[in-house]
Parts: sequence; structure tokens; C-alpha cells
Amino acid sequence: MKRSTQLIGDGKPQMLTSDDFWELSQEKAKEQQQQEQQKKDQQDAQKLFHEAVAQWEVDDTQRKVDAAAICEKNKKAKADFDTRRAAALKKGIKIKASDNPAPLPVPKAIEKPKLMDFLAGGGKRDAGDTRKNNGSESGEEFEAVESSGSCLSDSESDR
Repeated sequence: MKRSTQLIGDGKPQMLTSDDFWELSQEKAKEQQQQEQQKKDQQDAQKLFHEAVAQWEVDDTQRKVDAAAICEKNKKAKADFDTRRAAALKKGIKIKASDNPAPLPVPKAIEKPKLMDFLAGGGKRDAGDTRKNNGSESGEEFEAVESSGSCLSDSESDR
């Protein structure tokens, strides 16, 4: 709702030196200063938000590259195990399922910054604080990959 810029909007002539008018003019000046400060704070928050999103995009792109490399390593390890198991079966040797190499953990997705975190009422974060650190030295989060694995194609996971 857009407010009027008039102090007394009833259209009647007023005594400009009265105490009521003086109080109204002081309140109006305070409101305008508060609105200007809120607008400046919001612009600063949006600037921080855009910087955080840019940093998140860089971090997320790197995480995706790392995750793809880990998925390839997991697929290669599974393929190597399947090859060894098939060769052992031809020779009549039985390989235990526990000899199957454990898949490497795939990095979790990094939470994208939200504008509400930067606006008034939500704690402002700086641009580099897009990643939660749970005490790991590298600062990355990992999730355990089940034996079916999210990196495996449908034909490999059906085995």
C-alpha cells in the first residue's frame, strides 16, 4: 500500500505552527528515514545473496564434478569385482560377497542460499558460508552409498 506524502491529507487548512503539526512532521521524517534505511539494508542483503549464490554455483559445480568422478570409480571397482568373480567362477572358486569393495561416499548436494536468510529477521551469512561444516577437515559433507548405489545404471543395479 502506497502511503500519501502529505502530512495532513484531509484537505482542510491547518495551522503549520501547531504542536500537532510539528509532531506529525517529526513522525513523518522518522518514517522516511526508516524506510530509506530498510531499502538500503534490503539492497545490501540482496547483494550478499547474489554473491552467495555465485559462490554456491562454483561449489556445486565442483561437487558435481567430484561426484561424477567418484561414481566412475565406484562403477569401475564394481566392474573389476564382477570380472574377478566371473573368472573365479569359471575356475570353480567361489568369491564371497564381502570381498566386494565398498563404494566410496558421494558428496551430498550443498544447500542453495535463500534470500530470506539474508533479509531482515534471518541471520545474514557472508558469501563463503554456503557450506555447512560438520567438523570434517575438508569442509565437505558425504553420504553413505548403498550397495545398489545411485551411480549405477539400471542394468547394473538389476544384478
